[in-house]
Amino acid sequence: MDNKKTRRYLVWFLIGVFIIVGGVLGNALLGNGEPMPDQTLKYTQTSNGNIEKTDGVNKESTRNLVYARSSHTATTLTDGRLLVVGGLGSDRKPMSKVEIYDPKTDTWTATVDCRSPRADHTATLLKTGNVLVVGGTSDVGVASTAEIFDPKSQTWEYAGRMYFARQTHRATLLNDGRVLITGGKGVNKGIDAVELYNPVTKAWTRAGSLNFPKYGHTASLLPDGNVLVAGGGEGFVRQVHGEIFYPESSTWRSLTSIMDIGRGGQQRHP
Repeated sequence: MDNKKTRRYLVWFLIGVFIIVGGVLGNALLGNGEPMPDQTLKYTQTSNGNIEKTDGVNKESTRNLVYARSSHTATTLTDGRLLVVGGLGSDRKPMSKVEIYDPKTDTWTATVDCRSPRADHTATLLKTGNVLVVGGTSDVGVASTAEIFDPKSQTWEYAGRMYFARQTHRATLLNDGRVLITGGKGVNKGIDAVELYNPVTKAWTRAGSLNFPKYGHTASLLPDGNVLVAGGGEGFVRQVHGEIFYPESSTWRSLTSIMDIGRGGQQRHP
């Protein structure tokens, strides 16, 4: 795939297909999505900047998004559809536009806007089937607000404010249904503060701090229910260290040099 394509979303569907959604090619904002079977991982770039899935013989592309965007989120819902929220629009400003992709019919449908324009936020599928959208950059700066989308009623509900406004953070769904928010960028600086959202009580609570302010890290739920935070950093500094969060006690344990090379912006799957 052309390395000029940035801020796109690679999403795994319940039907066993990957799809890449939106993004930027050079200075051009994209509104296309491309499905990709897990076993091929091969792409062909076309003259108009789109990418087609190919197995060496056949090529295929999905229909375009309703709104071209980058720095958005793409979340697979429990029924297999894909929820795309916010991002930067063609004017490079945060947008509140929301749409849903149905892989069975290969159609994109616009739905009700989120309550606040936002980009570089997170969108986490809750155990209820609703989606928690947190933080990001809004039309008035870095956001501390959160909201919840109900796919059944196609409605948004206000979900309070974090203690710290942040963007490019990470959100991890815990086994008990709470959501852990780690790191991110505040106003011109990284954030080390950690917070928890409880969808039952609809309350935000503090959950300690990371060893270092960081963004561009990963925060992965482990089989034992704990969370491994790895990589990331602040400015040009990238960490080789990691730490583990224990949800039952809301405590942290430091891990020294878990990676050979400091890195940020890495991805994990699933």
